[in-house]
Amino acid sequence: MLRYPKYALGLLITAAVVLFLIISFFFTKKTNVSKFNLSSENNKFRLQFNISQKDQNNFAKFLENVSLPSNTEKGITFGLDATSSAILNFQTPIEGQLNLSATKITTTGNLNFPLVTKNISSESFLFPKNLSFAIAGPNLGASAATYLNLPPKVKATIEENSASGGQILAFFGQAVDGVYIFKTGNFDIESFKDANPQGGLVYKEETTENTKFSLINNLASFQVGDWTIMASSLENAKTMLAQQKDPKDSIYFPPQTGSTTPTIALLFQNPVPEQLLSTIFGNKEKIPAFLANIQKIDFAAKNQSFNLTVTARDK
Repeated sequence: MLRYPKYALGLLITAAVVLFLIISFFFTKKTNVSKFNLSSENNKFRLQFNISQKDQNNFAKFLENVSLPSNTEKGITFGLDATSSAILNFQTPIEGQLNLSATKITTTGNLNFPLVTKNISSESFLFPKNLSFAIAGPNLGASAATYLNLPPKVKATIEENSASGGQILAFFGQAVDGVYIFKTGNFDIESFKDANPQGGLVYKEETTENTKFSLINNLASFQVGDWTIMASSLENAKTMLAQQKDPKDSIYFPPQTGSTTPTIALLFQNPVPEQLLSTIFGNKEKIPAFLANIQKIDFAAKNQSFNLTVTARDK
C-alpha cells in the first residue's frame, strides 16, 4: 500500500530529468532542423529550442493537444534544489534533435556522461497492459521502501545481500500497488522465517502453480531465474507470475531494442492514479497540469545516448 513520506530522491531526479526534456519540446526558434538545448549558468538552467519551418504547424497543434499556451515557445529559466542542480549541471549542455507530429514528439540525443557510471546487467520483464508508471535503474531500494512500505529490516537485508544490477519499480492498475524487482544475489527471504512477530514481521509461505510465494506482512515475493519479484500484495505477485508465463496482453519493461536493454528507463502511461502522482510530486497541487493531456511518455538511456517519446491523449 502507498504512504506519503518525503520524496524518493533517485526516482524524482530521474523523473525530473525526463520532465525537463519534455518541457523542452515547448520552446522554439526557426531553423532547418528541429533541435533542443539545455544549458546551465549561475545555478540556473535555460531551455532553448529551435523548431524548423516544416515542423511549425505540427508543433503548434501538439501544444494545443496538450493544452499548453502558445507563449511557452519563448523559453524558460528555472532552478532546482541543490542536489538535483548538481546532478543536472554535471550533464549540461544537453543537445538533441526533435521529430514532431501533431500528436507525438520524439527526441534523441547524447549526454556528456553516462547516467550510470558502471556497467550493470539489466533485464526486461513482462507487465500487465495497464502498467501506468515504471522506472528502471540502479539503487532503487530507497524508492521501493517508500512506495511499497518495506520494513526497515527487509530493506536493509536487500541492500546488503542483493547482487549489483538494474532494478525496477513499477505500478499497474488504479489501486496504487507496486512491484519491486532486483537481482537476488545472496538475498534469502527465508531468513525471515524465524522473525519475531513482536518485532513487526510476520512470515508465511504459499505455493501456487509450483511457485512458492514468501509473504512478509503484506509483501509477497517469488523468484524468476536470478531475480526476485517483490509485490505489495499477494494478488499483485500472482499477476506478475502469470505475466511471465504468458506474454499475451503484456508490456515489456524496460523496452528492448534488439538485444539492447537500457540501464535507465521510465514509462508514464495514463491513466496514472492521482494518489501516485501526488506522492511523486509532493502533493496534488504540484502535479503539472499538462500531464492530464499526455497519453504516454517513454524514456530510455544506455551509456551516453537517450531517446524520449511523448504522445498526446486523444481528444
